[in-house]
Order: sequence, then C-alpha cells, then structure tokens
Amino acid sequence: IYRSKHMESGQPHKRRKTSDANETEDHLESLICKVGEKSACSLESNLEGLAGVLEADLPNYKSKILRLLCTVSVFYLIL
Repeated sequence: IYRSKHMESGQPHKRRKTSDANETEDHLESLICKVGEKSACSLESNLEGLAGVLEADLPNYKSKILRLLCTVSVFYLIL
C-alpha cells in the first residue's frame, strides 16, 4: 500500500500548504520592506520588480499584500 510521508508522520497535507503560505507571506513582506533600501539597482527598477512579484501573488495574497503596503506606508510617513 502506498503511503505518503504525511500519512506516515501523521501530519495532514494541509500543514505543508500552510507552511508554504507562511513562507510566501514572509517573502512578500521582506520584498516590500526592502524596496527602498540602497542597492546597485535604481529605486525604479526595484519597484518594477516588486510590482511584478506582487501582481503574480495578488490573487492568493491580496489582503496580506494590502495590509503590508498600508503598514509600510504609514511607517514611512511617521519617519
């Protein structure tokens, strides 16, 4: 009988999806927070790259992306 790793460990398959979702959300947060940092690329180039990533992830992470953008923009307004 075929058994997946998840069945053998007693962990449901959803746990992996949750972990992947958390990793993706953490990655999005990191990208958004770092877009204005000094780098070899121009701010315009960084924003274009970020826009491409956000556009691709928007269908699955819309609320997280919007929340992060609002949080970051408020943070920079305070500075």
